[in-house]
Amino acid sequence: MDLRRYIRGTLWAGGLLLIALAVSGALWLILGAAGDQNGSQGAKGVALVGVVGLVLDVLTLIVLLALAELTRTSAGHDQAPPATRTHPADSHGSSEA
Repeated sequence: MDLRRYIRGTLWAGGLLLIALAVSGALWLILGAAGDQNGSQGAKGVALVGVVGLVLDVLTLIVLLALAELTRTSAGHDQAPPATRTHPADSHGSSEA
């Protein structure tokens, strides 16, 4: 299963959420400074929804990247390399060459 399309969509959604968060955060501050409490509270609500959406987007991206890594098949990398162990006495400066 090709997850690149879903990963790309998640990245686009995250970018759009960041833009929406920046705009609503700026409106929240501007309207609060201007004295419009109702508008400020509305922009605050939009900003908080954007934060929740961004957190969910990042979690989804983590899951998709983990799935992509687990399902990736590489030629020649399917098996772990054989372990080479030496005797502990061999690592203490043997004079054999």
